[in-house]
Amino acid sequence: MKDRNYILTFIFLMTIFSYSCKHVSEESYGKIQFNFRFAVNGYSPRPDTILYTNAAGNPYMISAVQYFISNITLHKTDGSTFLLTKDGFSRYIDIEIPATLSWLPTDAIPAGTYSSVSFTFGIKSSQNKSNMFVNPPQSYMWWPDMLGGGYHYMKLDGKWLPPSQTTGTPFNIHLGIGKAVDAITGDTTFVDNSFDVNLGFSTMSVHNETHNLNIIMNIDSWFSTPNIYDFNVDGGAIMENQILLQKIKENGYDVFSAQLVN
Repeated sequence: MKDRNYILTFIFLMTIFSYSCKHVSEESYGKIQFNFRFAVNGYSPRPDTILYTNAAGNPYMISAVQYFISNITLHKTDGSTFLLTKDGFSRYIDIEIPATLSWLPTDAIPAGTYSSVSFTFGIKSSQNKSNMFVNPPQSYMWWPDMLGGGYHYMKLDGKWLPPSQTTGTPFNIHLGIGKAVDAITGDTTFVDNSFDVNLGFSTMSVHNETHNLNIIMNIDSWFSTPNIYDFNVDGGAIMENQILLQKIKENGYDVFSAQLVN
C-alpha cells in the first residue's frame, strides 16, 4: 500500500510538472508580423504618375522602391533586447513585390512588454559582402566592386519635372557604399553609408498571440529633412558622389515610423 501511495504521488507530481512546463512554454513566446508600408506625406503612393512635389518644389513621381534592412532588434521596456536571426540578418523590401511586404519571423519572441524596434538601414560594411545573394530579386541589388562592392541599401527610382519641361527626367536615388578620394594623396576610402534606426510604438505585451507592426516609409522625407534635395541642382544620380550620398543618408533618419496595429 505504501509503495502504491508513492507511485500515485509520483504520477501526480509528474502530471503537475508536465502541465506547468506546457503552460509556461505556451505563455512564454509570441509572434510579431511586420508589414512594410509606403506613404508620401500620409498618402499611399501611386506609381508612375507625377502627383507629388518635394520641399524644393520639384514635381515628381515614384516608379520603384527597393531596400534592405538588417539586424532587426526588438526592445523591451526593461531595457533587454531580442535580435531576430532565424530568417537571416537582413530583409529585402520591394514596393512591387507583395510577398516582401509582410514578414512573420520564425523566431519565437520571448514574452514581455516591448516598446520599440531598431534596425540598420542597408547592410553594414562588415556584413555587406559581394555574391552573398545568388538569386533575384536580392541579387539584382548588387553594388559595383569599383564603388565598394556588396549590395545597394536602396533603389528609389522615378522622374521629376524640370522647369519649362512637359516630360519627366529620370532620377535614381541609389544609396550604398560611398567612395571618397583624398585630393592630395589620391587614396581611396570606402564609406559605410548605412545607418541605425530606432522606432518607438505604443507598448506591446507579447505572450502566446501574434501582433502586427507596420513599418512605414515616408518617401518624401528622403528629399526634405534636414537637407533639401533639389533635383534641378543636385541632379538625379548619387551613386558616385559621396556628398550626395551623405545628404540622402542624413535625410533617412526620420523617414520611418512604426505603428502597432494590434
